[in-house]
Amino acid sequence: MIELILEEQVLDAERLREIAFWFTTKAPDREPVKFSMALLGLLRGSDDSDVFLTLGRHDEFTLYSAVPLSNSDVYGEEVLWKLAITAEDWGRIRSC
Repeated sequence: MIELILEEQVLDAERLREIAFWFTTKAPDREPVKFSMALLGLLRGSDDSDVFLTLGRHDEFTLYSAVPLSNSDVYGEEVLWKLAITAEDWGRIRSC
């Protein structure tokens, strides 16, 4: 889906990224946050490491932060290490 969006420009990728960022930072429920974090990680385009690090401190969101941080060339291992240090409980295990 992401490749189609970027190649065919069916949707405005930047607008989709803005919407995903909004849901990641403003949604009142956890499930939309998880979905938008995954989408934000796929879209890339700007440094969202602060958002991933902040939300990743909560053990329910750690995995949703660790995957985009580890799959991207933009973020170094230092950022993933920061996540592992700040995560608590099961989140710490999931970030490794």
